Amino acid sequence: MEPKPKERIVFDEDLYYGDEGEEMAINDLMERDGLTEDEVREDFTDDEIFNHQMEMKDFDYEEEMRALAAFFNGEKSDMSDFVNPYGGNHILVSGSVGRWNGTSTGIAVYKDFDAATDCSPSRFGQGNVFADCEIQKVWDENGTLYLAGAHHDGRVSVEMRQLTDEGERLWGQLDYEDYLPLEGLTAMGKHYELGDENRFVHDLYNSPELCAAPRYVEQSFGCPSEEYEKEEGTLPHDFTTGKWRVHLIYPGERYGLDGCLTYELNAYSGAPAAAHRASYPLVEFYDTSQDTARFPGGQFVSRYYMTDLLEDDSIAVSLDTMLKNGNQFSLDGGIPAWTVEGDDLAKVNDFLKKSCMEFCGSLPGDEKDEDGYSLTGEAKDATASRNGLSRNQMGIEEKAAECKEAATVLANGNAL
Repeated sequence: MEPKPKERIVFDEDLYYGDEGEEMAINDLMERDGLTEDEVREDFTDDEIFNHQMEMKDFDYEEEMRALAAFFNGEKSDMSDFVNPYGGNHILVSGSVGRWNGTSTGIAVYKDFDAATDCSPSRFGQGNVFADCEIQKVWDENGTLYLAGAHHDGRVSVEMRQLTDEGERLWGQLDYEDYLPLEGLTAMGKHYELGDENRFVHDLYNSPELCAAPRYVEQSFGCPSEEYEKEEGTLPHDFTTGKWRVHLIYPGERYGLDGCLTYELNAYSGAPAAAHRASYPLVEFYDTSQDTARFPGGQFVSRYYMTDLLEDDSIAVSLDTMLKNGNQFSLDGGIPAWTVEGDDLAKVNDFLKKSCMEFCGSLPGDEKDEDGYSLTGEAKDATASRNGLSRNQMGIEEKAAECKEAATVLANGNAL
């Protein structure tokens, strides 16, 4: 399945309605007037809060549309200092317009952004694609700019592109910007005669070197050139390198023989270190070189907390440290063949880091994780205690007893 481009929202009026819109308005009033949420709800009626939602919607719409107009005109805006090199060139709009008598599709050419987004009534006969409309949503997908609107009996949905300088020069050869020259025009590897205007515009629109996607949020705000939606259920679970299959188990998933166990945080809620580990996936290693008839997915070798493989602390040594020191990773000290090393170890380490970032948004080992517990901090505290530097002055024997107790549950490689 092809990945779905992420919608990078420029404006979406839906965000200003419902609970989300109310929360946005209340937060704005709290910040503006220095009030608490309770004070806002006491001082403002529901209608007044809703009216503020609509005021915010109108203000944000005007601000975003001014910034877009400046972008297509080749000017800086209040939102960005970027100057579009194609600014001032004509804009081409392709899409569909729904009316009471059916839906029409096509491509229209406009002198600038304001003309392309003109919402004035259709009775004025200006041929504006958004006639009678309210533009409700503007968004970017990997550089492509989309706009959608609605009126009393239909919807409008379009994509917007802008002529490059070469495309603008070609467009300038048309008479009155509407008709091909009487002698015709040769361009884009074809010859066009008077009357071929629709075909000419269609071919022009579909020539990237002549008519380019705006790449608005990338160029104006530094967003990535491409971003994709994370599909539900697509978290990485398996990775194979050499004879090793690495399998990840996320909190809430089942594991063990025939899925007899569930990886849950509740069982560890009383131990901060264990709770810290249980908020990350488990990592299982399987040897795929064994009898495939008996072990279709490889023979199970060992299971670890992901934190014990990615984080140096008072209990475990990370794969990063093993690689740095040129060490191997022994999965079972009694079976030399069950050792991960070299390129395989580096690939496993890379897979675990990427999977952890995708699931958690960060790697373990920060000074303070989201749950307020840090194993790195634990290790530093233990060192400070041993050196007599801890202000708490925890006794060596007490600290050792605590570490010994934790080690019985959390030791690197301990079966879960």
